Amino acid sequence: MPATNVRAFDPIKISFQPIISFSPVLIAQEEGYFEKYGLDAEFVPVGSANEAVPLVMQGQLDVVQIALNPGFFNAIAKGGTARVAMGLTRWSVNGCAAIALASRRADTARFQDPAQWKGAKLVTDPVGERGLPGLLLERIAGQYGAGPGDIMMVKLPLANTAEALKNGAVDLVLISEPWLTRVISAADAEVLVTGKDILPEGQSSVVVFSERLLQNRDLGMRVAQAYLEGLRQYQAGNTDRNVAIVAQYTQLEPELIKRVCWATLPADGSLNMDSIMEYQAWAVKQGHLDQVVAPTDFWDGQLLQQAQSARQEK
Repeated sequence: MPATNVRAFDPIKISFQPIISFSPVLIAQEEGYFEKYGLDAEFVPVGSANEAVPLVMQGQLDVVQIALNPGFFNAIAKGGTARVAMGLTRWSVNGCAAIALASRRADTARFQDPAQWKGAKLVTDPVGERGLPGLLLERIAGQYGAGPGDIMMVKLPLANTAEALKNGAVDLVLISEPWLTRVISAADAEVLVTGKDILPEGQSSVVVFSERLLQNRDLGMRVAQAYLEGLRQYQAGNTDRNVAIVAQYTQLEPELIKRVCWATLPADGSLNMDSIMEYQAWAVKQGHLDQVVAPTDFWDGQLLQQAQSARQEK
């Protein structure tokens, strides 16, 4: 698809992880939306939000899609110049369960007893216990009459989670898709409670723009426009075309992509600021964050507004 109203293609570097919430940029790449806005997008694999944050702060990446984590807010507090530009995953009450706590089906009755939580082994993703899932776990434990200190955190590669639950090496898993669907199937597991039940509309992840995109407003707006076009196509869910694109980049089986929960990503790129501030307050209390960072210091919504306005004017 040819570029429109631009003279050259501007290179941009975007973080990539093989998960479905990254679909908007994958769709934008394959459907030519980046090219449409004069952009030459390069995907750079990153292992986690902890790895992505310093790269975007240093300008080595232009766009990162990250789960909420202390590293981002601590970096901002220390003078980091990247900013949240739009929202990503939200635990919508009207959506499917993109993250959940699960146990072996045979143990679901066991965990109705608070005493059984003491010493229980739980595995979550690397950012989980320090990110929004950490707050979620605290709330879940409280609902069941247990304390966070009752649970033993176990570090495992997500690929090993299903086998660990099945053979009893761990008792509980707090994970998101596509690992959740895999665990339910492979370990004969059952969901105890979902993220949207405990933290409805919780803002789990965000899109962060580098200083380069924030300073070059035309470039930043074009990146936002391309992203929003990919995001709008994402809203159609697991269509054959969307599944094919996600499978190409993630190497996940198309059949699995069809079955998993496609997380809620608001089509307008909005975010739940109250949820982010609630997370920060919890993170400070836990000692993960040095201080609560004000929205004016970590959020720049102007590019998103400009991109939305430009579309409405067409």
